[in-house]
Order: sequence, then C-alpha cells, then structure tokens
Amino acid sequence: MKPLQYPSFSSKTRSEIILMTRQRHFKMMGRLALAALGAMLCLASPSIAKAQDAALNLRFVTAELKNVQSPIIGTGTIYAHKTSTIGPLVGGQVREIYVNVGDRVQEGDPLFEINPDRYRYAFEEAKANHAMAVARSNEVMSALERAQKLFKKDSISQSQLDKASSAVALVKAEIDAAKVRVNKARNDLEDTVVKAPYAGAITFHYVNEGVYLSNQVPGGSSAIVELQKIDIVVAIIQVPARELENLYVGAPVKLLVDGISTPVNAQVTIINDKVDIATRTVEVRIGLANADYAIKPGLFVRAEVFPKSRNAVVIPRHAVQGPRDEHYVFVLQGGKAVRKTVHTIDFDAILVEVVSGLTGNERVLIGPDLLRLKDGMAVGEVSDVAG
Repeated sequence: MKPLQYPSFSSKTRSEIILMTRQRHFKMMGRLALAALGAMLCLASPSIAKAQDAALNLRFVTAELKNVQSPIIGTGTIYAHKTSTIGPLVGGQVREIYVNVGDRVQEGDPLFEINPDRYRYAFEEAKANHAMAVARSNEVMSALERAQKLFKKDSISQSQLDKASSAVALVKAEIDAAKVRVNKARNDLEDTVVKAPYAGAITFHYVNEGVYLSNQVPGGSSAIVELQKIDIVVAIIQVPARELENLYVGAPVKLLVDGISTPVNAQVTIINDKVDIATRTVEVRIGLANADYAIKPGLFVRAEVFPKSRNAVVIPRHAVQGPRDEHYVFVLQGGKAVRKTVHTIDFDAILVEVVSGLTGNERVLIGPDLLRLKDGMAVGEVSDVAG
C-alpha cells in the first residue's frame, strides 16, 4: 500500500490561502462588533429595544382655583337649656310628689308638697298676734286723744302726754312687725307646695314621700326632683383652636345628632373665649329649637360649621402621592412629567385642597400609570379628563 500523499503548495499559493483566511476572520469580527453595538444601543434605549412600548395610560385634570366653603368639623354633646335640681323651700316631711320621671310640666305646675300643718298653725298664730296689736292700737289711740284734751286743760303734764304718744308709736311698730310675721307665715305655708319655675321635663326623682328634708342643706342632697328645660337645647361642640379665625357667631351649621335621622340646620350662637390648653380646642355653642322634645340632652352630636367662602386650589385626591408629610403631584409641562411638592388638607371624599405648591391652572397627571412616573420623564401626548 502506498503511503498518503499530501498535496504540496507553492509559496505563492500558500500566501493567497493565508490572505483569504485573514479576510474571512476580519469579516466575522466585524459582524460580531456590529451585533455587540446593537445590543449596547438596545440597553441604552429601552424604547428602541422594546420597539416603542405602548404609551403610558395617563390623563390630566386642571388644578382649579375655585370659591370654596370647607366645613369645620367638631363633635360634642346635647345639653338642656336649663337644668335645676329642685328641693323644698321650707323644711319638713315630704307629703306628696305630684310628678314622675318623664312627665312634662308647665310653669307654675305643682311638683311636690311638704307637710303644711305646722306652717298653717304658724300662719294662724301670726294673724292672731297682728289682731291683738291692732286692738292695742285702738286702745292707745283713744288714750292719746284723752291725754291731748286733758293737756289743753292743763290737767296733765307734758311728760304724761309724751308717754301716751310713745305708747301709740310703740303699738304701730308692733303692728308693722306683726304684719311681717303674717306675711312670712303666709309665704311659708304657700312654699310647702313647690311649683315648676319654668316649662320642662322631669328627668330625675331623688326621694319618695315620707322623707324629712331641710331647706338648709345646700346642693342636691336636699333635692326631690330634677327639671330640665328642653324646648330649647344647646349643642356644645369642640373644634380645633386653629380654626378660630374662620369661626363667627351666626355661621351656618349642620348637626348630625345620634338617634335623629334628619340633619338639623342651625347657627353658631356662642364662641367661648377660653381655649382648652390640654386639647387645644375651643367650645362652640349652638342653640336648637326643640318644641317636640325630640332631641334629648346627652346625645352625641357631630357638627359641620361652614365659615365664609374663600378661594382655594382643589385637585382629585388620587392625584396626590407620597406619605402625608411629603405629598407630591406630577404636572404636565412640555410633554414631560414634572414633580411638584404640595401641602394638602382634606376638602371632601373626592377632592383635596392644595394649600401650597400649586397656584391654579396646572395640568395635574392622573391615571393607572401614575406610579411609573419619574421627575422629568417624557410622557408624550396626554388627554384632558374633561375632553
């Protein structure tokens, strides 16, 4: 068998082969470089790499400068116009109580009675003493007249006449004192029946018949019933002291009272001059007509006080991003999203008021892709929500 024979090349042929090989190598390297450059361009421009991603889902609303009247919110309690714990005017045993809890009384209606027997006796005695003083008065007046006649005849001395005159003056003083005692005894007798000082409702019953009470014991320990005037009630609410400059007497109020399905419209009646240093709130009182007694003292009440209207910038609540102390919005300027730091306060369930950061007429971005935005990011064409 013949050994393998490798072809032999001339030196010229070998040079051509080497040149062709190098040319093929350079072409391959060039194609790889172009591929690498393309990849780098794709990484540098996602919009090119992703072949123009779909446009961001955004729209804009115009920050509106409008005349607003944002309510001041406060909470509190309903109170009676007047509350009185009523006890006896004279001491003694409680003979009869004419009212029960829940009764409604008019001014002058009897509430209860203290046993009147001893006061009746005292009245009769005072009248008798007055009658005796009057009788003595008649006697001394006659004596004075006789003394005056005798003095003219020089039958008695001046001192005797003066004595008769003094007796008359003394009896007149006794009559005056007797009249006072009669009037006091009459008043004590009348005071055994205690009457309602004003129209209202009986809201508490402290004792029953048979108890001995003294009119000398101060406070509720001698009270028999509690009377409240509730044909007019007062809503006492607490509002933040920072709202003082917006409050004024006569400001309209909408009250939401527990147990009352319909809101009650009223006006601010009193603004207390004292600010609670613990809660930094101020007390506002609102009087309410309550002829049917439907609003009960003690009910919880939520008040919306409407101050005078003012100009404010308002935007949708969902346009605002960031934590409460770092709120911001994106504003459309020249096709880009520009971040604006804002300070907001609640306006209603849908809108917020921009206290600082916007002046009005800015185009504020909203939409599902709001969270994808960065400051200065191009967003292209964005339509108006109102369009």
